[in-house]
Amino acid sequence: MAGKEIVTIDIFKQDYQSLIREAVSAINDERNYIKAYDLATQAKLIAENYLEDELSIIECERIRGLAYLGIDSSIGHDLIKKLYFENKNKFKDNKDLLIKLELALGVSKRVIGEYNKAIQVFRKIYKYAEKKVNEEKSRGKDVSEFIRIIIRCYIEITCCLIYKSQQKNYLVRVNLIEERLKKLNLMEIRDLEEIYKYVDEQICNSEINIELNEAERYIKKAFLMSKEHNLKDLELFSLLDYACVLVEKKEFDEALRILESIKEEQFVQENLFGYVLDEIGIILIHKGRIEEAKEYLDSAWNWLYKRNDINELNRICYGIALYFFKKGNLDLAYAFAELAYKQDQNFPCLKLLYEICLIKYISAQRVGNESEYAFYRSEYDRYKLFCNSSL
Repeated sequence: MAGKEIVTIDIFKQDYQSLIREAVSAINDERNYIKAYDLATQAKLIAENYLEDELSIIECERIRGLAYLGIDSSIGHDLIKKLYFENKNKFKDNKDLLIKLELALGVSKRVIGEYNKAIQVFRKIYKYAEKKVNEEKSRGKDVSEFIRIIIRCYIEITCCLIYKSQQKNYLVRVNLIEERLKKLNLMEIRDLEEIYKYVDEQICNSEINIELNEAERYIKKAFLMSKEHNLKDLELFSLLDYACVLVEKKEFDEALRILESIKEEQFVQENLFGYVLDEIGIILIHKGRIEEAKEYLDSAWNWLYKRNDINELNRICYGIALYFFKKGNLDLAYAFAELAYKQDQNFPCLKLLYEICLIKYISAQRVGNESEYAFYRSEYDRYKLFCNSSL
């Protein structure tokens, strides 16, 4: 009987490990957060009922929290924060567990917009991991897991710095627009075009590029390290984020070259194809190739639709909103931008919503459409308030 029990436990352990691997892949590779949450929940049931191992249960809760960040960032952050503080003293000697919990905490802080705090967490982790690499190498031990942690931290810091740059860009842009609007008595669309031209000239300053230059340094380190250690998945993630840095720096041609070079890779085809197509579409819009961009955005939408990934479909609505904005269809631009912003509260989307509402309320005021004026003026004030609350 004892032998049968051991075999049964081994089977449950294998099932648990398989579910955990699939859940992690669903988050990191597929970005399918609902699938990841369900898989981690199944693993937790096995851990609670058959393995009776507290560390296995904590690992399930960590993955469930990370998955929930992609479903509802506020709830996901609360789950991860609670898990971290419940266990940081209890398992203070278990460095491997604490690193995993701290990584999750850093990700959650990044997702909810606490970029500086997230960067502090990731810097602490990668410095510890660098120390462990040196120690373990001298003992002839495998350091691959610590290498992955270092690269992941570099990538996460890059993302935080991109978002900080976008935030600063948005705040400076809105404040400059508001400053110019106060000087105008009569507001026409042609006045806005002059304002945007002035703002674009003013906003190209070195202060905003500080974060982007630092982000570029980190992501280059991530790319070189992942290439050196033949970590293809992290190499491709690094290139994707490097392209995002270049887009923010308005180096569209180089960003496009990178994305075109990786879109046929098998890992990208299986896991990131829709996101790469979406990013290419956005770049083409910035380059004025509007109709060509639409083909990429349609393909990105179809790819995600086939995967039944509603969260990510909503998230890529920003590119579609930008397309309609450039085509002059502000109603559809507003509808898609709202969908995108509800799923992923990012500053490019916030900037687009602010500018759509500004144009719409000025147009409504000019033609005397009181109901439309009231709605878009209210929305404009709301998005302007977001700017002030971010200061």
